Amino acid sequence: MKSLVNFAVQYAERGFTVIPTIDKRPLIKFADQPAMTGDEIREFWKTHPYANIALKTEKFFVIDVDRHPGGDDGTASIKELKHPEWFNTLCQKTAHDGFQFFFTKPKERITQNIGFLPGVDIKAHPNNYVVVAPSTIDDKPYRWLNHKAMIQPAEELIQLIEEKGKS
Repeated sequence: MKSLVNFAVQYAERGFTVIPTIDKRPLIKFADQPAMTGDEIREFWKTHPYANIALKTEKFFVIDVDRHPGGDDGTASIKELKHPEWFNTLCQKTAHDGFQFFFTKPKERITQNIGFLPGVDIKAHPNNYVVVAPSTIDDKPYRWLNHKAMIQPAEELIQLIEEKGKS
């Protein structure tokens, strides 16, 4: 294993709130707390050199697509939407072969929705988080699939998320 401290600092320098984790479990209290500074991140990683990196979903949201053997396949749910252009945004592959699509968060319109579609969750609460590359879980890495900018979601996607959130 290698220390991810430099990656964590880079995320913070880009304006993200970094949360150190073991697997997916946070190692600090982060709800309603200010973001760690670069110096605080460096100091924390001295005592937890193999911590993973998570980012708080306060300025962005994630469409989290899981693929469960023998269960729901979120990729099939996304394909059934028949709008691949909606997902032309920053994307990573998760440690367990899922996908996460990152979008800028339109104010007051996107809310957390676990079970948005079969195998698909919306991670959007300001006090939620997602683990990001190059973190590893079960010795499997998260990795960025592209280096695109996060985009504003299509209005039709926002409306679908709002509609599903009401049911």
